[in-house]
This record gives sequence, structure tokens and C-alpha cells, in this order.
Amino acid sequence: MAARSRVCARCGLGVVITAAADLAPREGESFVIVDRQLKLCALSRGAERLLGVDEPEAVHRLVSDFLEPADAEAGQGDELLQGIVSSAAMGFAPAQSIVVRPSGEYGVRYAARVGACGPPEGALIVLGTV
Repeated sequence: MAARSRVCARCGLGVVITAAADLAPREGESFVIVDRQLKLCALSRGAERLLGVDEPEAVHRLVSDFLEPADAEAGQGDELLQGIVSSAAMGFAPAQSIVVRPSGEYGVRYAARVGACGPPEGALIVLGTV
């Protein structure tokens, strides 16, 4: 079995997107990229570890399959999805902060920055520690 590559064999680059400086992942931060249909487009290796899924298994699946607001029981279950939609629609507005957890897990929380990225238009979710 050949090793899976995250870079182009011709140019040596991986996924190249643009995001605001206050949103861009810092060294060691995990991230996911979500499209306008709320489906995952890419995951960092760190996000794969945090969410317990390999990128090929996650791509084209809804972000809600993997992440939800940490306080979803409190009636704010749409907070993450609203942040993604508004980020993707509004362009490079300031990043929003939200606390999330892996879907269906309790006791695990990540501080997330959510904002626009592209092209194409989508949202970048950077996961940090709470």
C-alpha cells in the first residue's frame, strides 16, 4: 500500500487557501476546512487525531458528523453551523470564537476560531485547547 500524500506530486504544494491573519492556524494547531454545503473539504493531521478519523473518510461528510458546540444541550446547537455559514457568506469578517467538542462526546472541548477562507469560499475552523 502506497503512503497517502497531502501534496501535489508535480508542484509540491498541498491545499492553498487564504484566511485572515487572526484566523490562520498557528504552529501546532489543528484545523478543518468546510465548504458552503457544510461538508468537510480537508483536515490537518492534528484534526485527524483529535477527531479520530482519516481525511479520506471525512471529506464530503457534514461537519456536524464530527463537531458540535460544547453546550449543545443548552439549546445552542446551531451556533457552530451559523458561524460557518455566516463566515462563508460574509467573506473575511473577523473570526468568531466558539467552544466545540467531537460529536457525541462529553468532557472533551476545543476552543475554535471560525472564519472565512478560500478560494473557493468556505470556512476554516481552527481547533485549540480550552
